Amino acid sequence: MQDELPYYSPGAFVYVGEHAFTLDELWSGIDRLERRGVPLATIGRAHSQREMARMPDLQALVERCGRRLAARLGEPYNYKRHPGYPEIEPEEWARWDAANVEFQARRPRRP
Repeated sequence: MQDELPYYSPGAFVYVGEHAFTLDELWSGIDRLERRGVPLATIGRAHSQREMARMPDLQALVERCGRRLAARLGEPYNYKRHPGYPEIEPEEWARWDAANVEFQARRPRRP
């Protein structure tokens, strides 16, 4: 069975979500990108940015609630004067928590 190969074998599987790739397939894809002139740091950064884009944005929630407070007070928004964190409603927390649970469940786990 191929899963019994040593972890460093080019034929060993790497599981990403519902997909299984061999190490050879992964490194071949990275090699192709590098041959096109894409630096390895850029490849890694692109992966991190995609991961961050799927993450629920707590800062955006806090800012949105701070802006809501400023509007209620009839003042221009200032993050120091209108802290949004204490203004987050229970329903908003529940939606953010649900999105975060979903994100964490999809996120690949490191062994």
